[in-house]
Amino acid sequence: MTKKQLIYRVSKSTGITYKDTELVIEAFLQELLDQWRARVRVAIRGFGTFTWKKQAAKKGRDINKGKTINIPARMKPVFKPSKQLF
Repeated sequence: MTKKQLIYRVSKSTGITYKDTELVIEAFLQELLDQWRARVRVAIRGFGTFTWKKQAAKKGRDINKGKTINIPARMKPVFKPSKQLF
């Protein structure tokens, strides 16, 4: 499902105009992204939790040069679905 299809379906099921629904969904997604990028845990009951997980540094291989390289530690975005989704 695309964002456009989501907006259309929500608009039809709520009776709110397409434009108003689009504004609400865009604002919701922007706020979700802003909080997630700020490393704030976002939990939506009945849907899931957006968090960050530290991924340790590791060794990798450059297949073009055949050399071992170091891959630095980083923060990895993670989504954990709610048990209610299953």
